Amino acid sequence: MSDLISLRAAFKETFGIEGRPFGSPSSPWIGVSDDAHGVQWNAGIDQRGGRAFFGVNLEGMQYEGWPIARFIERELAKPMLLDMARQHPNLSDVVLSFIHHNGHRRTKRVGDRQTADHLARAIREKLAMGEFRLEPVADVLTLETYANKWLETVKGTLKASTFGFYQAHLERYILPALGAHQVASLRRADCRELVTRCRAKGLKVTSVRGITRTLSTILSQAVEDELLTANPAFRLGKYLRSADDPEREIRPFTRVEASLVVATARERFPEWHPWVLCGLRTGLRAGELLALQWGDINWRRGFVQVQRNLVRGQLTSPKNHQSRQVDLSRQLRVVLRLWRRQQRRAWLKVGRPRPEWVFASATGTALDEANVRKAFNRILDAAELDRRGSHQMRHTAASLLLQDGVPITYVSRQLGHKDASITLRVYAHWLPDASRQGLIDVLDDTSSHVTQASPAASAKEIQNALSRWGRVVSRDGIEPSTRRLRVASRSRKRSKSE
Repeated sequence: MSDLISLRAAFKETFGIEGRPFGSPSSPWIGVSDDAHGVQWNAGIDQRGGRAFFGVNLEGMQYEGWPIARFIERELAKPMLLDMARQHPNLSDVVLSFIHHNGHRRTKRVGDRQTADHLARAIREKLAMGEFRLEPVADVLTLETYANKWLETVKGTLKASTFGFYQAHLERYILPALGAHQVASLRRADCRELVTRCRAKGLKVTSVRGITRTLSTILSQAVEDELLTANPAFRLGKYLRSADDPEREIRPFTRVEASLVVATARERFPEWHPWVLCGLRTGLRAGELLALQWGDINWRRGFVQVQRNLVRGQLTSPKNHQSRQVDLSRQLRVVLRLWRRQQRRAWLKVGRPRPEWVFASATGTALDEANVRKAFNRILDAAELDRRGSHQMRHTAASLLLQDGVPITYVSRQLGHKDASITLRVYAHWLPDASRQGLIDVLDDTSSHVTQASPAASAKEIQNALSRWGRVVSRDGIEPSTRRLRVASRSRKRSKSE
């Protein structure tokens, strides 16, 4: 008990805080703890062997200003405790003990001074290079095993599109490069190497940024699971320069080309005409167009309520998780009403109710993305236009509206952008030309009391002013003498009195 009292006193003197005692006279271990949650400093005594011990959780480095954090920083800079161990009179009693995050203990008995000196040099070198780590254990956890378990865990909480991105990034890029690495051994250099390999494959900056975000998301969870003390993939985007890649290609149809596409679909592919017209008139995303249902259309007020998206055959919410109203043009409403009647008759002939999808397949399901892509290519080929994705119909709707002077805030709401700044950044090239003369004149005040003096009035005022000064200025235009000024002044006074 006297040992425990002495230990508590030394603990308070060293750290400036009261320690919480643990153990009892009958237990093998007694000691003092700072009683902090998650991070603790422990000092104790082995009553069986008479040995003292201390315990440090290195996560204390995250707690700036704590005594334990200051202690760890000092020991990393200069391992004083190791020097103390080397100076111990009986080195056979000195034991270094490391406890892994999973509870495995590794101990090394120093034994003699030569071993202690060798061990001290090795640890110092590792600390200086930032490579000091514990001995590996048999049941190591690789990134591939951990990532696959993480993917199964989050599958039910993610949108289908987001889950697909994570899965593709892991299978194609992350796991082939880092899958065999132990989670606990991943370093910043390993993550930078992944960036280098992806760029070497010709991937664009935006694609690599998505891959690194996937890796960072997984390793953030590993930090929460106490497998890592910090996320080595955090903010890897600073190693990517967007200027290295050309801007994203936007190839909307011109007004003439859009009319040609609509006419070609109406005459040669009538079953695709309503879909093409809807895409060019609304600016819906490709998945939103496929997920459109008849119940979403408000015929009376002339808009469609966009509230779902179809991605890789999976129904999900629209981008940004926001439902929105998209206006329908008069021409489009007429075509959709006619299409609805045609669909009702066609499905009644086969004895089945009309599907809920506005654009349904032959079996009554939503259209398949691959089939839509093939059909759109056939339409473009028939119109003798170069092929491009159906998403360009969305860009066409936006660019034509902006070219006609429609407010950018309205276009932004139609497209479902989070704010108009996104619309401006993407479609700035299609805004009306602001260099035309006369635009600045709209700032002029048109009220009647603000008028410009006529040229004749201005000339008359100037002539009167010159005649007055002509009486005091010589004919040669040279300033008169003071005497002449006085004479001229007196003559003016006499003329006024007369």
